[in-house]
Amino acid sequence: MLTAWTTVRHATRIPPIQALDGAAQTSGDDTDTGGRAHHGRILRMGFGAPCMIAGIALLWAGSTGFHMPIALVGGLALALGLVLALPVFVAMLMPAIGMILSACGLPGKLAASSLTANARRAGGTITAVAFGISLIAALSSAAATGTATIDADLDYRYPVSAALYTPDNSPLSDKVLQRASEITDARASYPVRTIAIDHAPEGAKTTPKVLDVIPDKAAGTFTADDGWHAGISGGTPVALVHPRYMSTIGIKEGDQLTITIAGTPLTVRAHASQLTESPELAVIITDSQLGSLPNAAAIQPKLKTSMVWFKTRPGIDRAKLAGQVNHLAAADPNATVGGGIAESNDILNVLNMLLMLSYAMLAITVTISLTGLANQLALSVIERTNEISMLRALGTRRGAIRMSIAIEALALTVIGTVIGLLVGLPLGLAGVKAQIGGMTGQFTTRLPWGQISVLIPVILIAGLLASTIPARNATRIQAAQGLTS
Repeated sequence: MLTAWTTVRHATRIPPIQALDGAAQTSGDDTDTGGRAHHGRILRMGFGAPCMIAGIALLWAGSTGFHMPIALVGGLALALGLVLALPVFVAMLMPAIGMILSACGLPGKLAASSLTANARRAGGTITAVAFGISLIAALSSAAATGTATIDADLDYRYPVSAALYTPDNSPLSDKVLQRASEITDARASYPVRTIAIDHAPEGAKTTPKVLDVIPDKAAGTFTADDGWHAGISGGTPVALVHPRYMSTIGIKEGDQLTITIAGTPLTVRAHASQLTESPELAVIITDSQLGSLPNAAAIQPKLKTSMVWFKTRPGIDRAKLAGQVNHLAAADPNATVGGGIAESNDILNVLNMLLMLSYAMLAITVTISLTGLANQLALSVIERTNEISMLRALGTRRGAIRMSIAIEALALTVIGTVIGLLVGLPLGLAGVKAQIGGMTGQFTTRLPWGQISVLIPVILIAGLLASTIPARNATRIQAAQGLTS
């Protein structure tokens, strides 16, 4: 209703004598029939620009403060500002854009003439294209950043990407141990020897139950971010202990902790690490640390290889690793799959389902935007019927006319795509940071370069296809139409 009212209001301001002598056709959308059109542009810019600035400020405040309602209000303010100010701003740039297009010869000059004469409508078309692109760019950047953040958070909370273990700490079968190195989607696999802890200071539900002895190479793989130097401090091995357990029993970083293993007391210095929670609460030392203990001979024979830890390769789909580890687990009826892989799969599966639904809805948005582009080109052809027929009478080739309409479509699509990416990518980052940034200290920014590299040529091709029917109609105009008009 508002669109119809605005359009009719603009049409009724055209003086009858101007419409009768055909001046209305040649004046285009942006010809100032008085001072009102100019005044309207000033009002739209005067109200739209502050809305955009306020929207950007609220988005920044919402994302840095992890407050989604503030970011949402900022997004709405930014959208309103773009709707009001962007068509006017683009219309102001049309003369400069026309000069650039004029360098493409006669087809470019014809396209520049059309865009300049219908600058306001071209600005509206560009805005429609930009909104469709910005929505896709926002969702893509939010999805890429959200997925990267979830992966980083899961890597932090579950340093072991996947673990194959026996719940009763019985040894894994030799077949499983031999085939563990065949998991192609894991950076490496590490056998872990375990032994039950006879006694540890009571920490309620957080009390560790086992001592894990990991290979020395595994220390660098799984504790790269922990700052753990797997060595001896004051004659005492520095062991990994869960921070929640340390807090429960009241010890700090570097304090001593005594546990009993195989009837032998073992004193270690505590170093806080999340690694001790995968797949069950444990105290962790390395092979070399165990070998340096005076009572190692009493502990070594009772250790059992009851776990294998896996670390994903960078960029590998966790679902593929989960499938391979689950297939390996079938070789041992006592084996269970653990680590962060189960939780990450559930989260990523839900995220992928939501993304597929969102992309389907956004495809409709882009279709509407491209339909608006095709409509703009069709109107441009209809309004220039006399001009095109006169050009045909003067010998202009059909190919040049088709090329001019294709250039016009390409210009509108390129400008709309650039604006859409500039708006959408930061918008998606701000939105996802406001939503999940406060839930984790592992927020990771990632832009969807792969999707963008596919999106841009697809949109440009779609824009050219939108010009096909208008260009075909233009070349069917007979020269006699212009000569008899």
